[in-house]
This record gives sequence, structure tokens and C-alpha cells, in this order.
Amino acid sequence: MRDPMERFLQDINRKFSSHSESIKQLQSRQNKIGEITEMSRRAINNILIERDREKTIALFQAVYTSAFEKSTAHTNIVMIAGYAGLFTLWSQTSEYHSVKTSIIVGLLTLISLIVFIGWEVFKIIFHGVQLAKIARVIQAQDLPSDELFRRVENLSFGNNMTYLLNILWITVLIITISTGFSAALLLLFSFVHSIAF
Repeated sequence: MRDPMERFLQDINRKFSSHSESIKQLQSRQNKIGEITEMSRRAINNILIERDREKTIALFQAVYTSAFEKSTAHTNIVMIAGYAGLFTLWSQTSEYHSVKTSIIVGLLTLISLIVFIGWEVFKIIFHGVQLAKIARVIQAQDLPSDELFRRVENLSFGNNMTYLLNILWITVLIITISTGFSAALLLLFSFVHSIAF
């Protein structure tokens, strides 16, 4: 017969080995659950990234289009109103102007209109090219959202073209407004002069 202490130790060893095996199985299951959880997290992350990418694309398109449309519309309205006023003044006071005054007013107005229309045509072409470049980047299906954002940002704002366009716009604005206002002031002066004298 065995010693009771020896039996007790053997029972503990058996139970411990049994528990040890259970612990190993539990750890194995936990590892599998961890792997499945990680795979699920990656799948969910990929879905969210794709949704973010689509939202980012929509946001870029909306912001760029909206900014272009608003700036163009505002400038065009102000300029067209100015030209309408100039032509109205000219037609209503034409009998009070000399031929020389009419020729000078016509030349100043023509210069203003050519510069303004030339600028608008340039903007249409430039923005069309920019939108085409952005569309090509956006259509690259394999780009992650952060890379897409970086590339579109570089195309839109990350170059010296914005600075050059601003300088060109100021130049166009000065030429257009100075020639247009000069024509209007000449008409007004000629009208007041012919009535007063």
C-alpha cells in the first residue's frame, strides 16, 4: 500500500496535468479567437477606409467645384453689371460725345472686355485641366485615403501655380477695372462737359 501522502501528490499531479491540458486548450482557443478578432478588425478597417475614401473623394469634388463656381459667379456678376452700366451710359449719352471721345471710350472698353473674356477663357481651360488631373488621381482605385488626399492636395494647392494665378488675377483686375472705369469716367466727363458748356 502506498503512503497517503504519495497518493495525495499523485492525485494533485493528475489534476494539475488535467488542468494544465485544459489551460493549454483554453490558451489555444484564446489565440484562435485573437486571430479571428484581428482578421475581423482588419476587414472592418478596410471597409471603413473604403468608405472614408469615397467620402474624401466626394468632399474634394464638392469643395473644388463649389469654390470655382462661387468665385466665378461673383466676379462675373460684378463685371457684367459694370459693363451693362457702361454700355447704358454710353448709349444714353451718345449724342453728347465727340467722335474722338467715342473712339477712345470704345478702345478702352474693348481692352477691358478682351482682358476680362481672355481671363475667363483661361480660367475655364486651367480649371478644366486641374479637374482632369484630380479625376485621374481619384480614379486610381488602389490608393489609400491618405495618399489620395496628399496627391489631390499637391495638385490643387501644393504648387506655385496658385501664387502665379493670384498675381495674374491682380494684373487682370487692374487692367480690366482701370480701362473700364476710365471709359466710364470719360463718358461721364464728356456728358457733363457738353451739358455745362
